[in-house]
Amino acid sequence: MRWPADSQETSVLRSSRSACGANMFEMASLALSGAIAAGYFEASGILWHRHGGTLARVELSNGVYLTLYPRQTQEKYRQVLREHDLGLSLMYTPHPSLVPIEMASAGMLVVTNTYANKTAEKLRSISSNILAVEPTIKAVTLGLKEAAANINDYDRRVKGAEVGWSTTWQESFDETFMERVIDFIERARS
Repeated sequence: MRWPADSQETSVLRSSRSACGANMFEMASLALSGAIAAGYFEASGILWHRHGGTLARVELSNGVYLTLYPRQTQEKYRQVLREHDLGLSLMYTPHPSLVPIEMASAGMLVVTNTYANKTAEKLRSISSNILAVEPTIKAVTLGLKEAAANINDYDRRVKGAEVGWSTTWQESFDETFMERVIDFIERARS
């Protein structure tokens, strides 16, 4: 996580692959543009980046561009996450997606969307750094406004970096299930 002494600029990271409709590329672009136009960000003091996709630069508003990070190693990706304050990761799916969880665990405030069983309450139970909003341009824009207003709440961001998400197979699956998986793999090998 970046601390106030690290930089005078806010750094925003957007997850997006333009060719993947589930990532809601257009909605994310319109919401970011709207947040800039509404003055929720002081665009001149912000470093704008995104990962995923093929477009090298995407114009958001009035000469403000998102610059694409090239594909990263896992270690470099972790470093990139720690260098940003705010994340935007939309995914029109019933699962939470790992990217918002990774962003939250790096101490970023991250705006993501709800969908079906993926409710704001369930996402907030994973991390208080996750701001889950309805999948509309207006709601995402307002989510960005809320995140931008709380970037300097470092106590909140540190607390929210402790995500309630399993990180091992043993946490994810009970012993009986793991025994069945191992048995299946062993039978498939013979």
